[in-house]
Amino acid sequence: MIQFDRRTLLRGGMATAVAAPAAGLIGSAFAQAGRALPRDNISITWGSARGGRTESAEETVKRIAGLGYKRVEGGGGGDMSAADWKALCAKYAIKPTSSFTQLPQPWDPAPWTAAVVKAAAVGQRYINTPTSPIKLPPGPVTAAAIDGIKGLRTSAEWRAFAADCNKAGKIAKDHGLDFGFHSHFWEFLALDDDTPLTGYDILLAETDPALVHFELDLYWAWYAHRNPAHLITAVGPRIKQLHVKDMQFVNHAKTWAEPGQGVIDYKPIFAAIKDPSLYEFIIERDDAGPETAAAGWKLLSGIRF
Repeated sequence: MIQFDRRTLLRGGMATAVAAPAAGLIGSAFAQAGRALPRDNISITWGSARGGRTESAEETVKRIAGLGYKRVEGGGGGDMSAADWKALCAKYAIKPTSSFTQLPQPWDPAPWTAAVVKAAAVGQRYINTPTSPIKLPPGPVTAAAIDGIKGLRTSAEWRAFAADCNKAGKIAKDHGLDFGFHSHFWEFLALDDDTPLTGYDILLAETDPALVHFELDLYWAWYAHRNPAHLITAVGPRIKQLHVKDMQFVNHAKTWAEPGQGVIDYKPIFAAIKDPSLYEFIIERDDAGPETAAAGWKLLSGIRF
């Protein structure tokens, strides 16, 4: 995990200030301010927006709009129609830009096409699959039990899944949408067959860049000991969306934290992005509480890098 020594940082800053002339101090202050994220590109998952509150869909949309959000991922008020969800978001100047639908396994184009048609009717830009095929451990999947989740274990299985992603992406593209794959940690694990590749490597190689983009979850990347800044640099524009999620350690075990209040240093991650206007920055906390949305907006609207 990225850490820094605050005292060393402050000493370096004070030394620079003492040595610099007045004009230099002004220039340095502007330089340290750095870049900001485009506020219109800041989003939040519906579950994190709700944060366990017992309120109507309209109350949630109104509340996050009041915080400053202009986008939301997922939602729809349960059984709300595409037209009603689109109208509700428009009422509060919120764009429902993205949603999750599990990729059918085994592949079945019919339910996927139905989901794509609804997403297009809402006016979304993206439709993503939330995960690759997994096997869950017995019992509740708590933060402590997450390591028991098993993903695809062979190169052949990952190549077959990549082929299904291409099929899903083609249907999405035909309806004016971008299809994305949301990553966790098991895509970065070693496979059972004799290969140095991971599932993520295979997805990058086997999926068509014109049909499949990647939604990188910053928490899960770090969980898998992968530096998100390095991934952004290596993968480039195929990553179009980021799940901005924070981490803390409880009894030496990794778990979720309120955005901006954990151990993840977002500045070098965002600094690796050449043009933030081409990305969507989506607040998420898997066990979100009532204050998650506000904490997320404070983090992403205020960060400089």
